[in-house]
Amino acid sequence: MRSIGKILGARILIKKLNNVVETKSGLTIKDDGESLPKAEVVMVSEDITQVNVGDKIHYLEARESGKCLHNSTEHFVISISNAVAIIDE
Repeated sequence: MRSIGKILGARILIKKLNNVVETKSGLTIKDDGESLPKAEVVMVSEDITQVNVGDKIHYLEARESGKCLHNSTEHFVISISNAVAIIDE
């Protein structure tokens, strides 16, 4: 796999976030499999104005994975239409 230099069209580069929450008491709560997955936006194409680099989003997983390497780490290229919400943190 090659590293990404620029995103084209209405797409964004995301890094999936761990969907595990650890409470203050040390209880680990894993994703229930029904919640939308979370990711951090790493790169956006010039056509995108809805999200910015660094935003945390919920997204719909596409049938095609769009898996690639960026800075030697696994990332995914998705269509902006698969990003469904920006998460306030």
